[in-house]
Amino acid sequence: LVPTSLYVVSIIFMSTTTLWRMGTTSETSYWCIATGALFYMLSDSVTGYDHFVRAIDMKYVASMFTYGMSLFLFGIGAITHNTPTKKV
Repeated sequence: LVPTSLYVVSIIFMSTTTLWRMGTTSETSYWCIATGALFYMLSDSVTGYDHFVRAIDMKYVASMFTYGMSLFLFGIGAITHNTPTKKV
């Protein structure tokens, strides 16, 4: 129970910090990273639901697709990151 709880807290913290990036990076980078965090949480949710609630058909495909999309979006968000310039 303790390791699972720590993992859940770390995922929630990761998702929260992605939302705090608003205004500190470009809009494209912000939305890619935020969407990637949601896909990452969905990937873990698919795995957890399959393991603890009910078996899911094609669970590996669903889990790996959402995980792959999260990594892709994290990469695009990191590439497009730049500090926005203030307009005077």
